[in-house]
Amino acid sequence: MNLKIMAPFNTVDEINDLAETGADELYCGVIEEEWLRKYPVVGINRRVELFSNLHSFADLKKATDLAHSYGIPVGLTINEHYYTNAQYPYLLDYIAKSIDAGTDAFIVSDPALIIALNEKGSKIPLHLSTGGTVFNTGAAAFYQELGVSRITIPRHLKLAEMRTLIEALPELETAVFIMNSRCANIDGFCTFDHSPLKCPDPVKFLGEGALRGYPEGVLSKDIFATGCCMLPYVANVEAAPSASADAKEKTQSAIARQTLWSRHHIDNIPCGACALFDFHKMGVSAVKIVGRGNPTKRKIGDVGFLKMLISLLDGGELGRDDFRKYARDLYRANYRKTCDSTNCYYPEMLIAADREECTDARSG
Repeated sequence: MNLKIMAPFNTVDEINDLAETGADELYCGVIEEEWLRKYPVVGINRRVELFSNLHSFADLKKATDLAHSYGIPVGLTINEHYYTNAQYPYLLDYIAKSIDAGTDAFIVSDPALIIALNEKGSKIPLHLSTGGTVFNTGAAAFYQELGVSRITIPRHLKLAEMRTLIEALPELETAVFIMNSRCANIDGFCTFDHSPLKCPDPVKFLGEGALRGYPEGVLSKDIFATGCCMLPYVANVEAAPSASADAKEKTQSAIARQTLWSRHHIDNIPCGACALFDFHKMGVSAVKIVGRGNPTKRKIGDVGFLKMLISLLDGGELGRDDFRKYARDLYRANYRKTCDSTNCYYPEMLIAADREECTDARSG
């Protein structure tokens, strides 16, 4: 099975460049003004901001037609953790419109939505978002029985755990994260991230793009859409006085990790390219680039970076260690970053030289 590159887009204009650079699959979200006026702070796809989404099904139709001209399928994100009963009439109409627009797959999280789609007789392939939290073969088998044809493996599994899962369910396609937004939290358990936050001056706080794309009157200017967990903060929590020394040490360690993460989460260009060799060998179906709202230039650069590395794998030109070194060097050249455990998707791939380099950089 060839390892595919799964790239995000948020405008039709990006598709030509992404396709020609080497994207094998595309995915997007759609937020209509009707939804945003009714649910201004409740997303339909884990991205409430308009600038990360297409704004109409007419645009989705244009996007799928153009992508299909390249032979590239388009997945649509409908991956909130859950939806209320009151939202289902709109949601089912939304799904019908997306099918008419030519959507090739739905990227979903909510088991209830999966069941609803099955009951409606939908034939569109279902791909499970990381919000489905598949950490073991039992969970993967559960979703496979529900009709899911691909699962997105959470960021937190080790490579050996991924391999075990893939070997146990060879007919189930798998996608893994590879670039951008390496969240330290478990997405399927978290309702904190991606939530809008009130602020007296969002433009000053976040920059000119803070309110970009919202219809006039939908949101007051004291609200912007950003992930609360993407704001810098310092944690100051103490273990209970009666806690054991070990519990207190674990508490302080967790605080230190989270405080460190808050300084890197905004976007330090996280990457998992060193693991591509292993993904290629174990039969992963697709590697997912995160960042629907990223600038077009960044998306194209991410696709080109991965395409070059996967082409090497397909040619069988390098062994594992040589490939890892090449990926590390190419990452440094393309992104002007050195490998570091805070921006590495799969830190187990870091070799001693990486760790020594990180230590030297911090001590300097």
